Amino acid sequence: MEIGFGGFANSVDAVGGIEICPKQRMVDKLAKLRVKKGCQEADGAKALGYARSRHVSQYGDVDRARHQREVVSAIGSEVKSPWTFINPIRYFRVNKAASSSLKISEGTGPFALANFGLAMTRVNGENGLTCGMPIADQAIHWDRQRALALLGYIKDDNTGDVPKRLCTGTGLPGVRD
Repeated sequence: MEIGFGGFANSVDAVGGIEICPKQRMVDKLAKLRVKKGCQEADGAKALGYARSRHVSQYGDVDRARHQREVVSAIGSEVKSPWTFINPIRYFRVNKAASSSLKISEGTGPFALANFGLAMTRVNGENGLTCGMPIADQAIHWDRQRALALLGYIKDDNTGDVPKRLCTGTGLPGVRD
């Protein structure tokens, strides 16, 4: 499955906005973003800027990936809300956004789609496993030993046993989300 940045914003607007929780005030002209520190409502444009921003935080692209997971998880949580099914307008908007924003490979069945929907609510690591590729520094040099170990768990389809030392949202050892 694939979603573009436009689909990202459309999905946020389809659910009536999401909550984002920046850990610091963020003013990023390149991402067209200006938000205060703390939890707040975001429409599609603001959520997209938040998910794209990487120039104003200590960890740059690492934080950008964290923000993307936060937005995707918030979209998933809103989609699974009872309001999506009770409110016919919201139901229509969510289905329209999904059909116009998501590209799904041929042969994807209903169970795979259901698993995708569930996974969208868990990409923030609170209710699931979120691992950044193990890196050694912010120049983004892979930590070869940790990266190969993590990839071994993924290759063996054994992600439930990935140890915490290999699985951090940032990819940096000892730096959690």
